[in-house]
Amino acid sequence: MTSKNVCPILSLGTLWHFFNAYYYIFGVFMILGGLWLMVFGGRFFKVTMFVAGQVSVAAMILIILFTRVYPNITPMYVVWLTLIVSIGIGAGIGYAA
Repeated sequence: MTSKNVCPILSLGTLWHFFNAYYYIFGVFMILGGLWLMVFGGRFFKVTMFVAGQVSVAAMILIILFTRVYPNITPMYVVWLTLIVSIGIGAGIGYAA
C-alpha cells in the first residue's frame, strides 16, 4: 500500500541494527537483571524503583532520538554515545524516583 491514507511507518533504523548486532550483550544484562529483580526486587524496593526509572527514561530517550532526531544512517559510535548519555540521564531521574 503506497497511498497517503495508510498508517505511518515507524522506523528505528540504526537503533534496530545496533540491538540486532549486540543482542548477546543486552540479553545477558537483561537475564541477570531479571534474576536479580526476581530474587531481591521486593527486599530492595528503592533499588528496584531506581532501575525501573532509569531503564524507562533511557528507553524513552533512545526511541525519541532515533525516530525523530537522528537520520536513518547514523554511525555506531553515536549510538553508543547516546546510550551512555541516556543511561546517565535515566540514572538521575531514577534516583529521584
